[in-house]
Amino acid sequence: MKALKKLLQQIKVCILEEEDAEIIQELSRLLSIFIHFDVSAESIKHVSQFVIFALYNESATEFSQEAGLQALIALTNKLCGSTSSIKQLKKFSRSISIHWILLLLDYQSQNKPQAAKIVCCAICLLAKFLRVLGVNITQRFFKANRGLNVLSFFLQNWWNNDSVVSVLFLNSFGIDSDVYGLNPPSLPELTRNKSITASADKLVLPELITILNNMALTGIIELEKRQGRVPSTSSSPVKNILDGSSANDQMTELSFDLMHLLNQMADMIEVGCSESVTIQELFTSKEWLEGAFEIVGHLKILRHSPHPHCRSGLILRHVLPGTSMF
Repeated sequence: MKALKKLLQQIKVCILEEEDAEIIQELSRLLSIFIHFDVSAESIKHVSQFVIFALYNESATEFSQEAGLQALIALTNKLCGSTSSIKQLKKFSRSISIHWILLLLDYQSQNKPQAAKIVCCAICLLAKFLRVLGVNITQRFFKANRGLNVLSFFLQNWWNNDSVVSVLFLNSFGIDSDVYGLNPPSLPELTRNKSITASADKLVLPELITILNNMALTGIIELEKRQGRVPSTSSSPVKNILDGSSANDQMTELSFDLMHLLNQMADMIEVGCSESVTIQELFTSKEWLEGAFEIVGHLKILRHSPHPHCRSGLILRHVLPGTSMF
């Protein structure tokens, strides 16, 4: 433990004094090794504090943020990997708080791929955290504490990121991985993977798939705002898209991003309902259908859009009159 604390302190000093990037990278690699072999409650606590420092300190540079990311990936691989033990997970639940995970979910950076990896790790850690704490705590988080709304808020800016969408789907089944930090398969690929969908008796965290409805709705409302078509009752938070491009280019990019997400969700629903009773039960639940019908209502507005990509691009395959997507 003393060696780990000294190593963390040395990395902090290098970050604050803006030492050579190679030194920080070497120390970060050494830290990843320490994390792999030392998962005591105290070490988890110290590493989690270092991650927040590296990502959020006032003088955070690209190398500081990368050091924080590598430490987070190492911690996630150790705690959420397929070989993690019950003993390790109990230490994890005592050393990490929901507040710490929400700080990671709220992370924003100019480096979008890096930020996406941080958010994906946070989703995995939260899912594992809730699974360790048990069904009663999980239900209290999502129902009494409005966890679904909280997560939808923090993930609103990631509706057009394939990795975040896939990680939500995987963790709804309680699937562990040993390669966090790498891009997961696409949502349709995961849905067609029978080792994931067909073998599951029930969804461990079905709320994570339900969040996809809210994320799609965020994208739709952003597109409506660009057209000046947002209904007075809509209040979902939205993201700002690329600055510096023309309004038409922004509209086109946003339309294709939304088309991509809706088509992935359509594949998920079609394949899931035909091959997995577990997924079929979710897609006929009150919680899912409420969000689905709200999406359908907004899509009907977009059908009359003057923008060509909104007229023809969004109303594709399953998203047709009759709304067989849902």
